[in-house]
Amino acid sequence: MSLVGTIALLVASGAPAQAAEGLDYVALGDSYAAGVGALNYDPASGDCKRSPNGYPTLWADAHSVTSFANVGCNGATLADVRSTQLAALNQDTDVVTISIGGNDVASTETAVACLLGSDANCTAAVDRSVSYIDQTLGTDLDSTFAAIRQAAPNASVTVVGYPLFTDEAATSCGLSLTKRRALNRGTAALDGKLSERAEAAGFGFADARSAFDGHGVCSAVSWINPFSLSQLRETFHPTAVGYRQGYLPLLDAILPAEEKHR
Repeated sequence: MSLVGTIALLVASGAPAQAAEGLDYVALGDSYAAGVGALNYDPASGDCKRSPNGYPTLWADAHSVTSFANVGCNGATLADVRSTQLAALNQDTDVVTISIGGNDVASTETAVACLLGSDANCTAAVDRSVSYIDQTLGTDLDSTFAAIRQAAPNASVTVVGYPLFTDEAATSCGLSLTKRRALNRGTAALDGKLSERAEAAGFGFADARSAFDGHGVCSAVSWINPFSLSQLRETFHPTAVGYRQGYLPLLDAILPAEEKHR
């Protein structure tokens, strides 16, 4: 059909000719959503420590996004998402990502035990976190995911997992192999629960473990910040390179990047 004929058909049928619009994207969650570890934090974000080098801004900048809001915040828990972050969602939201769960399972306390304590202290701390993940976390995740779906009924939602913090194959490391294995075991348990509950909610899951494989702390090319007294907040968070080369390609392969038609 010719262009004239197409326009005539649209007019006759009363159907408006509409241009494609970009996606409405909202990032929820904790320090990983905020971009902690990538530095260059936005002063306006205060203690939330949001960085333009984090994966939400990187993905929004690389795609056709009409509106973008990152409400991720350093230290956020599942309860914080439900109480303070869901207001960013609505029926027009097209894409939602969420990184969450680490603070609920005492990841900071576990990291301190492993960094400063003995092998036994580290193992015990990880055991406590894994027990919480197995027995309690699922219910809280289900409540949060249901609330997200209610607030953004038309959105594609992806739960973004955590990378393994350390390289177990490294021959030289300030952390013992026992500690490295324990830390990675805790992260694997958390990612497993996130994936399970995401699937139950009908959400996608972005498994960062494969994306960061070979780039943990003590590897030859680490994309995770190691322990540092001068940058305690950034410890075990991705570097700017990690967000760009680890998370961004992972999300590019999962998130819907096409334009929409209203």
